[in-house]
Amino acid sequence: MKKTNEVKPQIKVYAKLALERYRLMSKKEKSRYLAALSADCQVSRQHARRVMWELMRPGPKPVSKKRGRKPIYHDDSVVWWLQSLWVDLNYPNTKLMPVMLKEWLKYFMHDDFTSEVRNKLLAMSTGTMESLLRSYKREHGKKHFAATKGKGRLQRMYVRIPQRELNFKINICGYFEGDTVAHCGDRLMGRHAWTLNNCCIHSSWTESEAFLGKEEESILASLIAMRGRLPFSMKGYHTDCGSEFLNDTVATYLEDPRNYATQTHGRAYKKNDQARVEQKNWTQVRQSFGYDRVEEQRVVDCMNDIYRNELRILRNFFTPTQKQKSKIRVNSKYKRKFEVPKTPYGRVMEDPSVSQNVKDKLKAEKELHNPFEVKKRLDEKLKFFEKLLQNQKQNTEQTKSASVGDKKEAA
Repeated sequence: MKKTNEVKPQIKVYAKLALERYRLMSKKEKSRYLAALSADCQVSRQHARRVMWELMRPGPKPVSKKRGRKPIYHDDSVVWWLQSLWVDLNYPNTKLMPVMLKEWLKYFMHDDFTSEVRNKLLAMSTGTMESLLRSYKREHGKKHFAATKGKGRLQRMYVRIPQRELNFKINICGYFEGDTVAHCGDRLMGRHAWTLNNCCIHSSWTESEAFLGKEEESILASLIAMRGRLPFSMKGYHTDCGSEFLNDTVATYLEDPRNYATQTHGRAYKKNDQARVEQKNWTQVRQSFGYDRVEEQRVVDCMNDIYRNELRILRNFFTPTQKQKSKIRVNSKYKRKFEVPKTPYGRVMEDPSVSQNVKDKLKAEKELHNPFEVKKRLDEKLKFFEKLLQNQKQNTEQTKSASVGDKKEAA
């Protein structure tokens, strides 16, 4: 039976004639009458009931109220502050923002930032944040293109450096995953900068170091520099199958009893074997420096200044990460549960394998920093980094034009 919202003339006339009799009917009689009316006029029973109801209550139709809870977070000021804080918090995932806001808003002071807006932001759920930020993230989020390629492998190093077990699990700090990120622009040819990115599997503590050229010596020097900044010792080091890691120089250093750490590698062409550091390649490197080509040492020095100070403080002390708790397959889909988001600093403080002396030093170091001031310094250094990149591009263009001129004169 086809339903319609228009009142047919025949049912309206028929209903008017039986209106007085319909008023005196009992509930069961009204039910039988509506069933007969809908069958005779070939309309739905609900439509017949609506016609009788409109005739019994003449006048303007009541305005239907929207179901559900009234929107309390769609105030322009709340949305504006949410967007501004998303940028100040360094473009985090909305699932992590509630935890970050509880930590960061302790240090945030502004004349226009009222207590009402603060309470609304702290009470806002991740779903509401995502819906309010969706269009803003699409327009203002950082977008780049990838241009990285794999490197060759040394077969003989597979015997010396074992492959890590697939069911490898760890619940203490000190086991790291490492990966290199190319700052090559749209081509890998020539000498350019690289970033060695290391991430602790348990705590998500991240350290990074930039250098020119992906030689074995550069990897080793960066690894030694980062180990000096770690609050805890390195017990294991897991990488991909790149020749920059699987070589005699790095293997000999990690096998030395004074610097010993268990070195393992993943399967070839399986990036998920070191998934934690692959995630950090975006948040730690690409989100700050993008995909521009870096060729000068002064630009690399600026990157290292950011890695060793502002970015290290923000990521390890004030930016929470979310870890997967369980993963169950239901038919063709996976059902995942996640732990409560925590900062790497929080996980280190909860780890019983880390000494109390180290925890006291980390606590004292955190109390020295205000995340908003650190973020402000980071933005200033990133602007200086952009200026250095512009100068580098101008120098490159001048060098190319000069070489072209020399070739013409020689010809």
